[in-house]
Amino acid sequence: MNKIIIDTHAHIFPVKIATKAVANIGNFYGINMHGDGDINTLVMVGEASGITHFIVNSSATTCSQVGQINHFIIESVKGRDNVFGQCTQTSLTMKLTR
Repeated sequence: MNKIIIDTHAHIFPVKIATKAVANIGNFYGINMHGDGDINTLVMVGEASGITHFIVNSSATTCSQVGQINHFIIESVKGRDNVFGQCTQTSLTMKLTR
């Protein structure tokens, strides 16, 4: 039986802002960040390290970003058998999805 190893907390960003977003998060928390924020890099480096599945999380910092970021997450994981999206929900998004 093959081992299943799941990265349960990863963030991805649109290519256009990925490098800057990763740098800003590292600066905000005062930590060294690894990776470039791109889903392809996440999967490639993760699989090379033995990770078999990934859960990518929303990185919304304001309610107004939630819808757009959730859509990005949903579109990014489509067609990937080993990457799952965890979206953010606010009272506004709950009303819109009912």
